[in-house]
Amino acid sequence: MKYNASNLIEAIKRNASIPSSQVRFSNTDFLTFINEELQLTIVGELLKLRQDYFVTTIDTALVASQSSYNIPVSAVGWKLESIGYVDSDSNYTRLPIITRDQRSNYEGMTNGTYPSAVYMLGNSVVTIPSMGSSVSGSLRFDLVRIQNELVLPTSCGKISSTTDTGTVYQMTVDTVPISDGDTCDVISGTNPFNIIARAVTASISGSVISVTYGSDFSRAPVANDYICIQGQTPYPNIPEDFHPILAQAATVRCLIASNDDKGIQTQSLSLGNMLSRMRDRASKRINDAPKKIVGNNYVLNMMR
Repeated sequence: MKYNASNLIEAIKRNASIPSSQVRFSNTDFLTFINEELQLTIVGELLKLRQDYFVTTIDTALVASQSSYNIPVSAVGWKLESIGYVDSDSNYTRLPIITRDQRSNYEGMTNGTYPSAVYMLGNSVVTIPSMGSSVSGSLRFDLVRIQNELVLPTSCGKISSTTDTGTVYQMTVDTVPISDGDTCDVISGTNPFNIIARAVTASISGSVISVTYGSDFSRAPVANDYICIQGQTPYPNIPEDFHPILAQAATVRCLIASNDDKGIQTQSLSLGNMLSRMRDRASKRINDAPKKIVGNNYVLNMMR
C-alpha cells in the first residue's frame, strides 16, 4: 500500500490509538516524526545494506586555477561514495583519495589540466595536482542524496495533464505551489516515487506550470505526478512496500513523545520485526547475478 504524507499521519493515529480529534499533536508534529524516522531509521537501515539505495551522480565542471570543490549540499553526512574525473570525451576515471599527509608524495607535480587524485579538506575535495590556468572536464561525485522533506499533498501541485512542445513541459496542476521563476522538484506519483527532476525553474500562467527541459528530467512528467517546492515531496521517496514500516517507526517516535511506556514496548517489538523483514527483502537487489565478471580465458574457467 502506498502512503502519502496524509496517509502516514492516519496510520500513526491508528497504530497508536490516537483519536482523530486530538489536539496534542499537530500535523506539523506528525510530519516531523515521519521525516526524522525516514532519515534516521529507514534510510539508515537501507544504507547499511550497501545496495546503492539513494545514490545519485552530480558532475561539477573544473574551473581554471581552482583546486578546491565543495561536496554537493545534497550529500548525506557530507560524504561521497566515490569521486572520478570525466574528460571532454565523456570518459570516466575513478580518482584515488589520499590523506593530507600523503600530499608530499605529489609535490613534484606541476599545475595540471585534470586531477590525478584528491584529498578531503573540511567539506571540500582538493585536487592533486593543483589546477592550472587551462583545465578540461568535470569532477563526478557519486553520493547518497538527502531525502526530500515530506509535506501534505495539498502543499504540492498534482498534475492532471502535460503538453510537450519539444523544449518545454506545460503541466496543468490542481494547485500551484510555487511562484513564477521559482525552482521546483517534479515527483513521480507512482512507485518508487522517484524525483523526476530537481531544482528546475518554472514559469506560471494560471494553473499551468511550464519548465524548459533537458537531461535534468529522468522521464517525461505525466498525469498524477506532482510539482513541489524544491526539496519537498508528498510521498516518501522509498519503495512502496516500505511505507508501512516508516509509519510504524514514526508511531514509536510519537509514543515516546507521549511517554506511553507500554505502547512503546509493544510497537517497538513490531517495528523490529518489520525492519528485519525489510532487510531480508532489500539486502540483495539482483538475486541471480554473478559475483564478478571474469574473462573467457580466466584460468579457473578451465577447471569447471
